[in-house]
Amino acid sequence: MSLTEAAWGEEKDRYGGGARDWAPVPHRISGLAVAGVVAGVASIVAVLLIGLASLFFAVPAAGFGLAAVIQVRRGLRRGLGLAVSPLLLTVVWAVLLAVGLGGSAAAAKRYESVTGLRAGDCFDRTEGDPERPFIPAGVERRDCTAPHDAELLGWATTDDQRYEFRAYPGEALLSEWAAAGCRRIHRDVIIDPPTQPAGAHLRWYVPRETEWAKGGRAMSCYLSFDGERPSRPARLTSDRVTEVQLRFLVAVLDIRYHAPIALADGPIADRRTAAAKVAAGYSLLPSQLGRGPWPAAAEPAIARLAEESTEARDRWMTVAETRTDESFTEALAAVGPATPTDAELAARAALGLTP
Repeated sequence: MSLTEAAWGEEKDRYGGGARDWAPVPHRISGLAVAGVVAGVASIVAVLLIGLASLFFAVPAAGFGLAAVIQVRRGLRRGLGLAVSPLLLTVVWAVLLAVGLGGSAAAAKRYESVTGLRAGDCFDRTEGDPERPFIPAGVERRDCTAPHDAELLGWATTDDQRYEFRAYPGEALLSEWAAAGCRRIHRDVIIDPPTQPAGAHLRWYVPRETEWAKGGRAMSCYLSFDGERPSRPARLTSDRVTEVQLRFLVAVLDIRYHAPIALADGPIADRRTAAAKVAAGYSLLPSQLGRGPWPAAAEPAIARLAEESTEARDRWMTVAETRTDESFTEALAAVGPATPTDAELAARAALGLTP
């Protein structure tokens, strides 16, 4: 017996009669596991960017991960931790997707289209380009007794119906239509302009070209409160004023509505037109106030207000009849502020109206 055979015999005796038959250990990492990790990471990034569409990355990640685990368990590849990683990444993806969908559902419930609001509804505006009057993606409806930054007044329609079935008229023309229509609505629903919340401005939303193509013609008129957010409605409804109060407010409405327009910055032609309407309001005021009866406490102030109307009418008529910008400015300076006179304030107080 050779030395080699003797040594082999000793080995056989040492290990119980023969060398053990061990299965080969794989040396390669699963390529499916690597692909699954890449797809899993991509799915997490995608869910943050494109939401549900990230499913196209998550499904392959889960499939690659499952196949990689099977490979490792069968001993065909090594790297069980790497093989499980795509499955864990898929779980993370599912959690992020659920959170995102839940947030979207909450936002959809919280925000709604401004065209779905009713006249008199209050809301908070969403972020957008303040220089563009287009309808926003959504607004948050608010109770008018809670702080809010806008109140819907109504909807303007196109004056020129020839455009009803024609091409999109453009932002400029729509804004012109909205300005005219919304001013009429504003005058009709804000019957006591002096009591408007501070910082109130008349604004509007107009449809985009895509919305126009789908039949959207509504131009939403609303008050925007740029200063302190009010906690009361700006519109006056019949349940908030008495018949006597309403009669007085209608009598002075043209004066109170158009005087601030004439005194504010803007095109001289528009301001001159507003001055003419103030003068007309003062011309009609004595007959309007003569339609009593008025409460005894208010009669002296109302009589004094009617007496003052002739002089006020003449001052405003002078403004309206000016021919140059310089003469307009000079005549307007003689008119004074647009605030109610002492007689009007006394009448308001006697009628129980807010000063």
